[in-house]
Amino acid sequence: MASTIKSMQVLVDDVGSFPLPDFVERKAFEKAYVMARAWIAEGKDPKDDEFLLKNFHNVVKVSFTAKCKAGLDAVNYPQHYDIRRQFTEVIRKAVERGTYIVDYGEAVIPEVVVIKDEAKRLCEELGME
Repeated sequence: MASTIKSMQVLVDDVGSFPLPDFVERKAFEKAYVMARAWIAEGKDPKDDEFLLKNFHNVVKVSFTAKCKAGLDAVNYPQHYDIRRQFTEVIRKAVERGTYIVDYGEAVIPEVVVIKDEAKRLCEELGME
């Protein structure tokens, strides 16, 4: 028995995982990711460091732009770093300090910081309001 769904618009989203762009090596990105997360936790801008700009910031910017241009209705940040490590590394630091409370400054998803920083430029580039 076939059924239909009335008045429901089908949306296409993604789960986040995305291949690295050709211009960056996996090891360089992973090193840059850890460094960028630390810089952001310290209130620094990863764009101020040439290595982080090339191997983290620009990687996220290029990947997120590609995902936006793919026609998805709901775009997630590009996940190039191991998602388990992304969160457990920060939690592990809290545990090593004797608590399970992650410091506020370290409770950050670095890719989202880049996307927020690039949002206006990206909207203009893609013709969005």
